[in-house]
Amino acid sequence: MIGNVIPIPWQRIKENNITPPYNNEYCFDFEPAGLNPGPCIAANVPSAMFSKTSSFTAASWFRFRNTSVASGGGILGNTDIREGFIMRANVNGGNIEVLTQLSGNLSGFPNGNFDIVDSSLSLDTNWHLMVVTYDGSETAAGFKIYLDNSSAIVSSSNNWTSSTNSTNSNQFYLGTTRINLSATYFNGNLDEISLYDYEMNSSNVNTLWNSGVPGDIFSDGLNPKHWYRMGEFATWDNTNWTLVDQGTGSVNGVSSLMNENDRIIRPT
Repeated sequence: MIGNVIPIPWQRIKENNITPPYNNEYCFDFEPAGLNPGPCIAANVPSAMFSKTSSFTAASWFRFRNTSVASGGGILGNTDIREGFIMRANVNGGNIEVLTQLSGNLSGFPNGNFDIVDSSLSLDTNWHLMVVTYDGSETAAGFKIYLDNSSAIVSSSNNWTSSTNSTNSNQFYLGTTRINLSATYFNGNLDEISLYDYEMNSSNVNTLWNSGVPGDIFSDGLNPKHWYRMGEFATWDNTNWTLVDQGTGSVNGVSSLMNENDRIIRPT
């Protein structure tokens, strides 16, 4: 209690150097409603993290708003159409289609890229985990995707040349892959987005999956470079949300075109 006021919720962050117990109470609700640009979160994550010559992992929990074709969209990315990294989930008939791509600009289209498109998940409004890993080998076989607790799905696309890389100076976003006229903004809920400067193996991914319930990935030894809790430790300044990076990289995210009530209690 503070005076006669009882704050709800109230988190004392590392008071007396004691970290509060882990909990996963919140997520962010993204509802673009046809807007372009739409609601998203920007973070200055260095694009070099997604270089064709660097190993990395990107992970996000996502949940569709409903089973209509308007659900889903861009989860995260830093692409300008030709260069960069993206993760996306869309409705495809009675299934959830996920797409991930690491691409570089050859001399226009088609791009040099590694990409994976998969529609093995049935369409629903449950929480799902999408994990993309890359080993820095500059080969398609080094680019993989895991869905929930599935086995790795390997890229079959490799039309890159050794002189083409994926680095750029583009802004990194959560809730979309880019901001321009052809951007797709996520329609639904996103939670616990984390980035790593190493390639996770299947055992790491299984730890992250945690039987379908997000866990404390630092206590689990996964050591995220960037970790956006999507609600926990976020602050509202009457205009934008600031998401405090809980990873070692210390790159906070700032919302755009989002409201205070876009942070919601995480649906089960």
